[in-house]
Amino acid sequence: MSSNIVKKQHYVAREYLRPFCFESEKERIYALDKNTKKYFTNNIESISQENYFYDFNEESEKRITKKIKEKIPNFSRENQTIDGLFTELEKSAHIVLKELRENLEKNLFKKFTDEQKGNIAAYVAVQIIRTRKFRNIIITHSEQNQKRIIYEHIKAEFPDNYEIKEDNFDVKV
Repeated sequence: MSSNIVKKQHYVAREYLRPFCFESEKERIYALDKNTKKYFTNNIESISQENYFYDFNEESEKRITKKIKEKIPNFSRENQTIDGLFTELEKSAHIVLKELRENLEKNLFKKFTDEQKGNIAAYVAVQIIRTRKFRNIIITHSEQNQKRIIYEHIKAEFPDNYEIKEDNFDVKV
């Protein structure tokens, strides 16, 4: 592994969180634990992140990198491609958000260009899919689909030899 490996991978970008900091030098922010309903403060480096959240095994990483490079030829990351892709997508949105904040501080209200609207729309869309909840949904559906495919295959291959009931058929993935 190279030395530029990112350990703390954020599912809410730090650039997005910075304007909400109450101690800008220390980058502290208020947060809510949704389970306990308790408020606390934390540094944006340690919030809305998990270690190696977007990492995959080496084979999957190579496939993902290849697919991304087919769509974005100048994409330069060779490892941690999902984290790198999100970082690239965030850059253009953060420029727009920074400009918006600066204009609002001056009481200026400017219309977004079509490009800016696209950047913000992509940013919001990506924000929806980069959470732990969405990841768990994908894993659950993947496991269910694998189970269904295996069940259908066994049922087709051995229709008379086994009595298989789908509701108690289990596959460990």
